[in-house]
Order: sequence, then structure tokens, then C-alpha cells
Amino acid sequence: MKWKKITGILTAFSIILSGCGWAIQSEETLTKVSNQEGSIASEQGLLSRSDGFMVGTLSNRLTVKISEEDLNDENLETGKYAVLSAQIHELDYQKLANSLFGKHVQLEHSDNGQVNSYTFTAENEDTFYYDTEQDRYSTAAFISSFQTQIQYIFRSSPKTEIMNEAGNTTAFFKKDSDLAFCSAEKAEKTVRELLEGCGLSLFSEADVYTLTKERLKQVEDYLDGMGELNEIRSGESLKKEKWTEEDECYYMIFRGSVENLPVYQYRRMGREEELSAGTSIELIYSAEGIRYLYISNPYRMTGEISKKQNVVSMEEALVQLKELYENILDENKKTVEQCYLCYLPVYEKSGIILKPAWYLEVHTEYEQENDISDQWNEYYLDAVSCEWITEE
Repeated sequence: MKWKKITGILTAFSIILSGCGWAIQSEETLTKVSNQEGSIASEQGLLSRSDGFMVGTLSNRLTVKISEEDLNDENLETGKYAVLSAQIHELDYQKLANSLFGKHVQLEHSDNGQVNSYTFTAENEDTFYYDTEQDRYSTAAFISSFQTQIQYIFRSSPKTEIMNEAGNTTAFFKKDSDLAFCSAEKAEKTVRELLEGCGLSLFSEADVYTLTKERLKQVEDYLDGMGELNEIRSGESLKKEKWTEEDECYYMIFRGSVENLPVYQYRRMGREEELSAGTSIELIYSAEGIRYLYISNPYRMTGEISKKQNVVSMEEALVQLKELYENILDENKKTVEQCYLCYLPVYEKSGIILKPAWYLEVHTEYEQENDISDQWNEYYLDAVSCEWITEE
């Protein structure tokens, strides 16, 4: 995946991807916008707070409703940021595997010229693998039967955040409450020390979900009642039925962070393949230690490409989005549900470039064949040059 800035005249478009909600702008649809001094949005009093949300009206068909839980200080008080260069950090896979299994393991190695893969399968069919590809994508994972059963119940999706949505059950579980074997704080500290020992440190604070046996059973019954726990081919039930204290664990999600800004987690979905950029780690930690670990694209900073410069405000980014939508011939009402400053990975011949950018996510509900469907469009605005960034 390669990214570049686009200039030109915006033409009408509407890209609908069923089931995934992804829409990517074509090269002809984006316009270069001017970097105006000051914030028009602030002068116009564009945003206000209401019932835990930042709300506003950009036009008669484009409104803003962003949860204040999603807004951090960096979203409201912008400063100076540089364009950074980065590389994929090559993990010490043997050390990582030894740490996970608690003993020395022999990893089977294969190399097809592009991907280096290391696989170890224990007697209980737990598996560790590590691979890299073309210095751009890298993953490491430890997969276990314990993790498989947990993830039938604990489901995290970046696109479904409604509490009763079967695709995302995270809202059913408390954060940071303690289990009998270890406090949430101690568990996170232990895991973070392990990750840092493997050279992984560019992370914000983790989301730590507490999975008790009672709540696992409650959510299992809920999903079963929705018909969500039947194996697709055989139709057999995937219910565990009896959850015990041995099943209790913490599910942790670490997200990449540089200069106190998140590194955006790009996902290409709705196609034959799914790619992700930016660092993320998900893991399960129980009384027996780490039972599941997935590491995606661990970055290592290699220097600054530009001097730090001021970035435009969130409100100004919303004004630019308003101007963008004035040229889109689509009468469906839309809501900006995410808007935050981040570092966006851009792949160039020289390597990985991290650019300060505003990430904006627009949700559209539209009628299709007498049914209401959802569409999400995602936009990236260079926070310094104020140019739209799109995929090539």
C-alpha cells in the first residue's frame, strides 16, 4: 500500500462496501485545501458539548457527534509535530517464544524469499509463529485453544461499538477491575515489562478488560440466544457451558503511540485480503501467564524527516471536511463520529514515513431495498499541509 497527496476537482461518488463499512476515496475525488490562519470553526462556534458528546452542525446533511470518551487532550490542544521515519522492528522471536512458553522451544523456519516464518506447535496444539514481509508488514502470534474459546465470547471490532452488537461484546466487560489471581494493574505491568524486554515500547496505556467467569457465561448465553455460537458448517454449538475461575483472565489491547499521538490502525477490509499498518498488540493474560498474543507491525523510529511544525486544529479539519462534502452529490445524512490527531503510516520507496494527520470517520445510514444499512467513509488530512491523503 502506498499513499500520496491528491489535488483536483471533486466529483460525485458513493462507495458502498457491504458488511464491512469501508469506503476508500478514488484519486479523482479529493481536493487540495488551503491552510487558513486561525480556526473558522472556533470563530463560528461550531462545536459544543452535550450529554457526553462533542456535537455540531457542518451542513444540513453533515453533523458531528463524537463521544468525549474518544477525545484526548491532543485532539483539543494541538502543538508542533515532525514527520518521522520508521522501520519494522525485528523481534527476537526466539526470546519471545521462550518467554511465552516458559521454556526453550525449537522453531521451525521457512523462507520463500519474501516471508520468514517460524512455527512451533506444542503437544496441546498451541502454536507460535512469526513472519516478516518486505520490511513493511510483520506479525507475531501465539495461538492457543484457551484463546479460541475466549474469543468466541470476547469480540472486539473497530467498526461495531454498540453494546448489543454481536460483532463487538467489549461493552459487556468491565475495564481495570481486579481478578483473584492478580490485580489488573499488576497484570498490565508484568506484560508491559515482557514486551519492553523484547524491544516493544511505543505504546499508549492499554485497554484492560476483566473477563470473569460470571460475565463470560452471561455473554455466552446472550450470543447463543442470537444464534451466534453455532459452527457455520456443522451447526454444532460452540458453547463452553461451564466457566470456572481457571478461565478468568484479562484481555489487553495495546495501541501504537508516538509523541503521545496514536499511530492509526489502518485496515483494508471487504476484499480478499486484510492488511493493517501501525503497531498494535492484543493478548490474553491468565493465572498461567500469556495465553494469546498477537503483535502487528512493531515500529522502530529512525529519525526526523522535517522540523516540528504547527498542525491545524480539530475544528479546522472539520471545516475542510465540510468543504469536501459540499462537492459530493449524495443526499443521505451523515455524522462525523471520529476525529482525532494521529500519526499515519505512509509507505514510500525510502521506507515507512509517519505523518501527523487528522483521521475523520463519517457514518452514513441509508435505505437499500427497504432496509437500513450502514456505511463508513474514512478520511485523512495532512495536519501540516492541509492536503487530503488517499490510497494509490
